[in-house]
Amino acid sequence: MTDEEVLTVTQAAAYLGLTRQAIAGAAQRGEIGRRHPAIGVRGGFVYVFTRAELDEWAARPRQPGGRPKSDAMTPTPAVIA
Repeated sequence: MTDEEVLTVTQAAAYLGLTRQAIAGAAQRGEIGRRHPAIGVRGGFVYVFTRAELDEWAARPRQPGGRPKSDAMTPTPAVIA
């Protein structure tokens, strides 16, 4: 791979319009990216991504997040004893 073909976490976030934390979290879960040794840092690494990989990851179906509205806590009237 050449340097033009890979993106860093920051570049990947900008490319997809997401936060760096969202991209880094997906990389840590193993959903996207690969670890690449960082130069000048002992034992360090960076995640790198390809545009094709990011496009495929962004296009996959997702589960809706959060708690369903039916499970949300409903306010109950205060009872004065």
